[in-house]
Amino acid sequence: MSQGFSVSVYVKSNALPTLPARGRQRAARAVMRAGFATRRGAAPQTPVRTGALKANIVFDVFNSGLSLTDKWAMFYAIYQNEGTRRGITAKRFAQKGAEFAWPQFKADMSNSSMYVAGVIYDTLSGLTAVTDAVDDRIYRRFYSSDEDEYITPFIVYRHIEPTVNDGPFGSPVASQAHRFEVALYDDGRSFSSAVVAAVEAFDDALQEINETVPGKGWQITGRQEQEIPDLDIDFGLPYVRVGGIYAFDVG
Repeated sequence: MSQGFSVSVYVKSNALPTLPARGRQRAARAVMRAGFATRRGAAPQTPVRTGALKANIVFDVFNSGLSLTDKWAMFYAIYQNEGTRRGITAKRFAQKGAEFAWPQFKADMSNSSMYVAGVIYDTLSGLTAVTDAVDDRIYRRFYSSDEDEYITPFIVYRHIEPTVNDGPFGSPVASQAHRFEVALYDDGRSFSSAVVAAVEAFDDALQEINETVPGKGWQITGRQEQEIPDLDIDFGLPYVRVGGIYAFDVG
């Protein structure tokens, strides 16, 4: 029986299974994207005579989608990739494919933003002044202009500018910065005293964030970078808005 050649990536410390369910789903998508990207990156480096080597690549997916192996199924794949003493030059197409896939995989797995988002939600939902004003209407999403979608007042927080320096898996994050817009929306021409109190409370609290992520050793600190412009009903928009853009450093 002929055997193929496969390339796998192993990490000394795999934190993927410790992620919450949504994080594992995101990680599984990133792993699958990396598998396809490896194939794309390897293709230009793969020798072609009959086309069989390039055409016969299969995925082995395991660990609930959190691990994947690209396998070149032709028996001579290893000779073309690694070379032989009888004159076949090593093409290293598998390794080059993995190198091609790495930057996108690193970006996909820059999931310290998920922990930052969790800290933001916990901070907002833990403030009595906030819940008195918006109850549980605290959403992580992009603002939608669909006025029927929301009951006012409500808070939207969203990740507007990820910065990827070091992947957080296998070793501590050296430095990452994440910028979130956090804003309270209302449908009145002026804010009630409860809404004003909520905004003041979350602005102070977000700037005072200084937390360590359990099990990671990451330190998250927050600061406000700027206030965001108000939305204005006079311009035909459905809500008025107040809030800020906050930067969160993870290290």
